[in-house]
Amino acid sequence: QCQHRCGPVPTPFRRRSSNQWQQCDRGRLGDAAAKSPVRLGRAILLETDLRSATNLTAAQLNSENPPLLCGTELPAELPVDANRDWDRLAAVLHAEYPGDFETLEDAEAYVRERRPS
Repeated sequence: QCQHRCGPVPTPFRRRSSNQWQQCDRGRLGDAAAKSPVRLGRAILLETDLRSATNLTAAQLNSENPPLLCGTELPAELPVDANRDWDRLAAVLHAEYPGDFETLEDAEAYVRERRPS
């Protein structure tokens, strides 16, 4: 169960039905990100609200293994593109979660549904 008690979320994505996916409906990292530095390497920050994170730095988001940022709400003072990784997301989802995204086309369809036009 996620920290917001939204239900079981053993991975960031879980199949609800054939073409529906869910993640925590709060889309937030929670209180930890607002209070202390968090290691974000290789995280997928999809539609995640980090605007209240007080210790978040550009270095955390631009590290050697940076998190993917897709529709992420960032603090205004951070000079980082909050949508920089939409083009990489499908390939990463397919590679990292093959049980949820059996084909690259499944992952691409998911990204098309989520990505703002």
